[in-house]
Amino acid sequence: MINNPEDNPLITVFILVYNNESGMRQTVDSVLSQTYENIQVIISDDGSNNYDNETLSIYADELKKKYPDVKLFCNKQNVGTVKHLNNVIKNSDGKYMMPCSSGDMLYDRDTIKKIVSFMEKNHALIASGRHDDVYKDNGNVFRTVKRPASYFGLMMNVFPGLFRKYMFDVKNVLSGSSTCYSRALFDKYGGFDEQYRLVEDYSYYLMLLKNKQKIHWIKDTVIIHEMGGVSNGDVNPLVMKDLEKIKENYRR
Repeated sequence: MINNPEDNPLITVFILVYNNESGMRQTVDSVLSQTYENIQVIISDDGSNNYDNETLSIYADELKKKYPDVKLFCNKQNVGTVKHLNNVIKNSDGKYMMPCSSGDMLYDRDTIKKIVSFMEKNHALIASGRHDDVYKDNGNVFRTVKRPASYFGLMMNVFPGLFRKYMFDVKNVLSGSSTCYSRALFDKYGGFDEQYRLVEDYSYYLMLLKNKQKIHWIKDTVIIHEMGGVSNGDVNPLVMKDLEKIKENYRR
């Protein structure tokens, strides 16, 4: 690790796995490519049906060659995204935390460096950036969409009241896959709400906005996100159930 934590604070990158060990190669390679070195890596499997300890251990050993602080966890039973993330947070040591699901990739070699620099410069408790949503068919990319639209970043910075109203009244436009959290944020507000199973980010954003907590906007793209995973609402009815419950709770 870098010896000056004040200039180069530790960031924990979570590699979250659930029935997608096949996506690990590209995720691990993107973490290994980072120019920022003070990284703790936690690989955590949420009770996958096809859990392969040997394979994940090989990836952990690869990461240890560059980052000495690498942890590997496996839930014996699937607990869902929300509780899984809270458990990983409790086992992390970083000043900052960045989730990255198996199959996703950090956008470029300087992504973590840019994120940490942004968090430090702005004294940010939470910051969210853009992500490329990649759609595949038989392993081939047929569509890439950059989200959220840049005008949402303008709303966040210039018209925070309008942004809050849109998030409450219309829909979530941010993504947990491209959001960086500080430890101080969780110390202040607690972890993700475990009354939900798969949707961790939307209810948390609404809680923060209700408390007038600023969510900073990172204009850069930070994640290449593979669509079709457990947290994508168009394919998983449990996500829709969470979203309906979130809307109901925040209308009260």
